[in-house]
Amino acid sequence: MKDQPGAMDLDNMRSLGIRSLEILCGCGRRAEVNVDQFPGHYTVPAMTRFFRCQKCGKRPGQSRPNGAEMRRDPHGSGVVITEKDGPLQV
Repeated sequence: MKDQPGAMDLDNMRSLGIRSLEILCGCGRRAEVNVDQFPGHYTVPAMTRFFRCQKCGKRPGQSRPNGAEMRRDPHGSGVVITEKDGPLQV
């Protein structure tokens, strides 16, 4: 997979406090993977080239920033900041 123009790169993702990706395979399996060891210039969609599904052996079809981390306060206060009805303690 080639890098997609305008796609979020790992440096941008990390600046938002997100350290891992959610990797999704066409067979239905998903995994959360820390990507601290990868250079920041890689785009999020292009990260699928580095992984294989343990269930079916194919390359995953999609990678995206880990949604669980996107809802956390990047400053580590433990407050969910994107809930519809206001912050919730986690």
